[in-house]
Amino acid sequence: MPAERLDAINSRIAEDAVFDGSLSTTEPDLGLRIDGTLHGPVYLGMGGTIHIGPKGVVLDTVIEADHILIEGQVRGTVLARQTLELTGTASLLGDVVYGTLLDVHAGAKLRGRIEYRPLVDEPEGA
Repeated sequence: MPAERLDAINSRIAEDAVFDGSLSTTEPDLGLRIDGTLHGPVYLGMGGTIHIGPKGVVLDTVIEADHILIEGQVRGTVLARQTLELTGTASLLGDVVYGTLLDVHAGAKLRGRIEYRPLVDEPEGA
């Protein structure tokens, strides 16, 4: 995960907080760090970054952003339009789609289907 993407984090779900519902924005270059528990889908628009901290838990969901860093637990579908990083403390049960880079550290737990789907410009006239 590029360090400048982590510097873009400007919203946070705190460690003991529980958020139920959907969260989405089309504002460019926003960042969200999840240290608590989230139930529901998360969508961040172009340039968006999602960081799931070591104690973060995301359940029964779809998360989508350009850059996603997982240190905690995720159960659901992960759509990383550019980079996806799973640290050695990460646990992901669900399908993964990534567009540029997948980085899985030793010790990470991953169970599900993995698909590489690069961003491709539509042909003219389509």
